[in-house]
Amino acid sequence: MNSGGAAELVRQAAEAVQNESFDAAVSFAQQALEIEPDSADAISVLGIAFSRLGRQEEAEAALQKAAALRPDAAAHYNLAAHFYASGNLEYAADHARATLSYDSGHEAAAALLRSIDWESQPSPYALEGLGAVEPPKPFGFVTDLGWSWTLLGCFLVAVYVVTRTILFVRFYESMPDNASSL
Repeated sequence: MNSGGAAELVRQAAEAVQNESFDAAVSFAQQALEIEPDSADAISVLGIAFSRLGRQEEAEAALQKAAALRPDAAAHYNLAAHFYASGNLEYAADHARATLSYDSGHEAAAALLRSIDWESQPSPYALEGLGAVEPPKPFGFVTDLGWSWTLLGCFLVAVYVVTRTILFVRFYESMPDNASSL
């Protein structure tokens, strides 16, 4: 096969990732790499598929290699997303910043960086010197009701409207007839 065949295999691998068929994506990407061993696109898709399959070390190696072959916003964003998903917020932030250095308008990288910054903030429930303190928990019956809270709220609003209407009607009926001429 030629490099056109490799490009088609990379396209199929990317499509398999979008369809969440990660094993198929790995297979297509590996076939593309047999044809074109230094295809940054094939290596990137392979890294993304490995990451989604939970094969973290293989994913990181592939994504690092893709970024070395073609350092651009997409390569660094893929690394940022991988590190974020694996819980390494420091590296995720580094690569999100690198993405923005290549493409300052990269919305996904900016959003990822905001998420990382927010998650890195200390808990509002942490007291200095005491470590983290659990936030207050709602009563058990409250969390057990789930969607029932919405139903209960609608019922209470309906009761309120009906009682106010009845009170208004009774008040209006109790007014003397000549009061309306004043």
